[in-house]
Amino acid sequence: MAFDISKAIIFDLERIVAKEKRSFLTAFEFFRREVYYPLKLLRRGFDLFLRDIIKFSVLALLGLIVMKWITVELTSPGGDLFGQFAYPLVFLIPLILSMFSAPSSYGFCVVKDVHISAVLERLDNSGIRNTELLAPIKSNIQQFESRVRVRIIGLRAFMVLCWTVFVYLYSEFNKVIINSDKLPSMDDIWFVSFALLWVLVLYVAIESYSKANTMIFRAALLGCNEYEYLLAGQAWENKSSNKQAN
Repeated sequence: MAFDISKAIIFDLERIVAKEKRSFLTAFEFFRREVYYPLKLLRRGFDLFLRDIIKFSVLALLGLIVMKWITVELTSPGGDLFGQFAYPLVFLIPLILSMFSAPSSYGFCVVKDVHISAVLERLDNSGIRNTELLAPIKSNIQQFESRVRVRIIGLRAFMVLCWTVFVYLYSEFNKVIINSDKLPSMDDIWFVSFALLWVLVLYVAIESYSKANTMIFRAALLGCNEYEYLLAGQAWENKSSNKQAN
């Protein structure tokens, strides 16, 4: 069934992204998929999320070092004015480079040959020998991805709700400080800090989850496209061989 093959492709990619070996124990595999894999996939998604932040941080640090050297070593009467304009660029330029990266640096969704090979192996072992049989499998994978996207949208809506609550609490916290001569208690400060930390952690977790799922479904569809390409090439070779035989 196309449905079973589609599920098996996603299962295989989850296992590979989590860097785990195949288990032939059904109960153990179910436990890993329901409990262990989500943590591993979040970790993998966090690595992808962190990559963009590291790029910005490294570029900003290098720019800061260069600007510091220019303002210290090449001191001039207008050095202070130069620094006022130069230092904001130290963070603005890396931000632009991180936001508007070249397509080749992110468009492949970190899909690797091992992911494509897993899809090809699954399709080949399932006896898919023509593009007509491959079409419903690709359609199923797209349906699976649509369902995941609905969950991600719901999670992001929940994050926006949490942020709205935090902004409300923070505004009320500021009102108390303004209208009172007393300093806020440490309990209040810790509560507001914890609320902000919770929103930030929730944001990072949702984006990590989104990136990991994007990688899995892109790998599944790209693998299907690769298999379709191989089938078309094989069909062309067979057709050419038949012509030569005739």
